[in-house]
Amino acid sequence: MSLAVMTDQSSSLETLCPRIHPPSGQDWESLRACLSGGARWEMGQDWLSEPEAGFAPAVVWTWHSGDRLHVLAELQDEEVFTSAAGKNDFLWLQGDVFEIFIGLRGHPGYIEYHIAPNGCTLQLLWPDAEALMTTPQKGLPHFFAEDSAAVLRATHSAGGWTAYAEIPASSIPGATTPITGQVWDASFSRYDETPAARRTILSTTSPHTQAAWHRRTEWRALRMAE
Repeated sequence: MSLAVMTDQSSSLETLCPRIHPPSGQDWESLRACLSGGARWEMGQDWLSEPEAGFAPAVVWTWHSGDRLHVLAELQDEEVFTSAAGKNDFLWLQGDVFEIFIGLRGHPGYIEYHIAPNGCTLQLLWPDAEALMTTPQKGLPHFFAEDSAAVLRATHSAGGWTAYAEIPASSIPGATTPITGQVWDASFSRYDETPAARRTILSTTSPHTQAAWHRRTEWRALRMAE
């Protein structure tokens, strides 16, 4: 949760998001069966000359099903941890968290989702990137989103944990259905907490020049395939 922002939407990095029929079920194996056809994103630390000690890889896959974006993240983690206990806790202050930032290209508003390993979630709806700059931390509840249409889930997995999200067009300011042909600005990040070492390692799919997730010009363009 960083305060540095950029408002001009000029990123030329574009990823094609394939269209895949919805999985046969909502169990984790059915969801993972979609991965071979999805777009693959790797997390890194582009603002550093090399990854810091203790950096753990994470991979994100995206696909869409005509009216919604599907996101699945596999996060390597030797010590999965969160102290979060409820909805809209400040998850980035309480341990491991996977974060999603999505906005329609050309529209200033965007949604921000956080998912903790125990399934706790935080949802924030921003009118524009500058709103964060003028909002003290105690004012964040003003931007809480009660987005019951989105699906946000997590589970522990071998070597770490897995997060999954379904984000319908109705959750994205300005987006319409079908979403085929639309371009969404997207970024995925994580906080990897190691309590014993009192250390948090940050990483993201965006080529950020500093660890500031709201720099929207550095998000990637996600084009929804026909």
